Amino acid sequence: MTRKNLFLIVIAFIVGVSVWIFFVNKSLKSTQEVILEQATQPSRRVASVPSPTPAPNTAVKNQLQSEIQNLQQQINQERQRLDSQKQMLEELRVQQSVQPGTTAISSQISGYTSEVQSFLEELGNFQYAEQDINRRAAEALREQSSAAQLARDQIDENIRIQEDLIRQTREEIVYWQGNLFYVNDREARLVELELRLQTQNQQLQGMRDQRLALAAQVLENTRNLQSEKEQALADLANSRTDMQDEIASLRMEINRLQGVQYQARTSQISLRSQINQLQKEFETQTRQIQTLESSMQEKERQLKLLQ
Repeated sequence: MTRKNLFLIVIAFIVGVSVWIFFVNKSLKSTQEVILEQATQPSRRVASVPSPTPAPNTAVKNQLQSEIQNLQQQINQERQRLDSQKQMLEELRVQQSVQPGTTAISSQISGYTSEVQSFLEELGNFQYAEQDINRRAAEALREQSSAAQLARDQIDENIRIQEDLIRQTREEIVYWQGNLFYVNDREARLVELELRLQTQNQQLQGMRDQRLALAAQVLENTRNLQSEKEQALADLANSRTDMQDEIASLRMEINRLQGVQYQARTSQISLRSQINQLQKEFETQTRQIQTLESSMQEKERQLKLLQ
């Protein structure tokens, strides 16, 4: 540090001290003047003002009482709402208890389905029954035709034999008519032969009538067998139609019951959902009332403390 700088620092220090002394002296003079002024003025006695006594906390009490009343009204309203929810919940539970269950409906559907399956199996047997009717009718026709053929063959054989006998008788008649040696015996013989020929012709006609009757009987029997077969097939067809109608009726009933079952299940699900939702609302409402009651009890406790 040079001598010139040292000199400047000393001057600055002296100037700062002089300024400080000037302001201190000025402050002392002002203080003295104030003291002197107060000393020359007559002394005045200041009256003491009592501190205000705090008033009772009426506003807080009124506020608490108002809040308690509001809470009580709110609790009453919420309790009425809770009672309505409880009544509605009980009604829904009663409705759920009396609602028809799906178990009985399922049992009915199962029973009807079994009947339909049984009828379907029987319908499959109708084809075999129809075949059996046709087979039995064909066998009866064959047996009848065979028996008729045997009878016809026998009649034809008898007719052939009878015709041979008639031819022989006619030959004998021709012989005796041309016999001139036995005149006495010829007339008697011719009478006998004429009677025999007449009898043989009657027998032949009877055989021919028998053959015609046999043919007519065979035709009648054939018609009867055909009629019986057609009647049996018609009865079978009617039974099949009745069974098909019964199957259709059962299927319609099954479809109806399935619809009822679906509606019952849907209703049960909806009712169960409503009950669950209402139960949750009931519990929430109960907790809300408990909260309001706790808040009101707290307000009443605060009010008691202020009294």
